[in-house]
Amino acid sequence: VVTSRNEKHSGPVGEFDWALAIRYSAPVCMDAGIERELYLPWVGMIHRVETTIAGPRRWDLVFARMGGVTVISEKDVAFGLSLDSAVYTANLMPPLRDPPPVPLMTARIHFRVVQDQPLVLTFGSGQTYEFIIKDEKGQIVHRWSDGRAFTLAVRRESFGPGEKVYALIVRLAVKDGQPLPQGNYTAEAWLTTMGNKAYAASVAFAIRHLH
Repeated sequence: VVTSRNEKHSGPVGEFDWALAIRYSAPVCMDAGIERELYLPWVGMIHRVETTIAGPRRWDLVFARMGGVTVISEKDVAFGLSLDSAVYTANLMPPLRDPPPVPLMTARIHFRVVQDQPLVLTFGSGQTYEFIIKDEKGQIVHRWSDGRAFTLAVRRESFGPGEKVYALIVRLAVKDGQPLPQGNYTAEAWLTTMGNKAYAASVAFAIRHLH
């Protein structure tokens, strides 16, 4: 039974006054079953109460990601790196073009700050993040900042509440334009804050040649 369409609710993901409240009739077994659920528009279930032999059990939504965009979350600070594939293929089948086609990588650096106050970080230059690719020997074969100029002034930048995403399109090629050799690689990204790499992440991937 729908008991309210404007239910007030306070939970890990925030406070709302427009939740849909549903209460279920008593189950055949009085010691087990769903009692109550709350739903938010375009989000789904955010709260559930179940009856158990040990007493009521409550479930609360703490994080939701829809359409690749973070919509709601409990309070947290998170840094991550995402790639659009685990394996990238260079098509070297004849007739081979000159220069040969180079696989493209889409990398996304995401920094999520969900708390009452913005997080203020200090940077030693105008560069906010760095992205590199290492081969199996640990040698750097690509650095995003190469050839780019940044101001040298120390600055402070505020992040959140919310999520900031930096999207990079990376040509998986060596300096002469040829595709990177076959093998296993690691992509690394971090915020270029002063001091140690406080916010960093890495993802493994592979390059394969099609002959």
